[in-house]
Amino acid sequence: EFNFDVATLWLPDVFGYSAALPQILKRSGVRYFFTTKLALNQFVKFPYHSFYWEGLDGSEVLAHIMPAEEYSSELEPWLIRTGAYDYVQKDRSPIQILPFGHGDGGGGPAQPHLERLARYRDFEGMPRVETMSPKEFFTRLEKESVALPRWVGELYLENHRGCYTTQAHTKKCNRRAEFLLREAEMLSALNIHDGGKYEHKRLNKAWKDVLLNQFHDILPGSSIDEVYV
Repeated sequence: EFNFDVATLWLPDVFGYSAALPQILKRSGVRYFFTTKLALNQFVKFPYHSFYWEGLDGSEVLAHIMPAEEYSSELEPWLIRTGAYDYVQKDRSPIQILPFGHGDGGGGPAQPHLERLARYRDFEGMPRVETMSPKEFFTRLEKESVALPRWVGELYLENHRGCYTTQAHTKKCNRRAEFLLREAEMLSALNIHDGGKYEHKRLNKAWKDVLLNQFHDILPGSSIDEVYV
């Protein structure tokens, strides 16, 4: 609809990734995967920043974790240098990514960030900085890297544990709401044949309420206590 093909799955803040995901991505035409969350492992540090991720059926995608390993970035000089120094695959790849702007809560890049970018572009003593789209980055990563490592199976986040079981009542109510809305849609469609109307507005509002409460801190049970009162 937008005359644009999505080549990159961009999931910076998700609590682990199923081993089935590379197969789904590959069959959907998505070749690249980006995240930052795995940098927050509690005990065992994830060994790679740039790597090929292989799924259950052998499908693979090119993956990249932000080497600076921060939740968000405002292009601070120390963060740029830290990312360049800590990049595990720097002997195999000359390029890494550092998204910038106001992260948690949204807002994106602001004028000070763009000013820093312009000043750092060719600043002596700093890694070279340039802007590009995620697709452009991954295309260059794929072309300019040599013998990147491979990770097979689940990408487990050793941190926010229990997201499949915590707040079980909330999870149960969510699933029940999904089934009830599906039945309501079918019954509303049948109602048309008896001269009634399809309750589009009411169903649309109900679905939006359910989807809002599927936000990734609410449904996993990792939100603040007041959410579940």
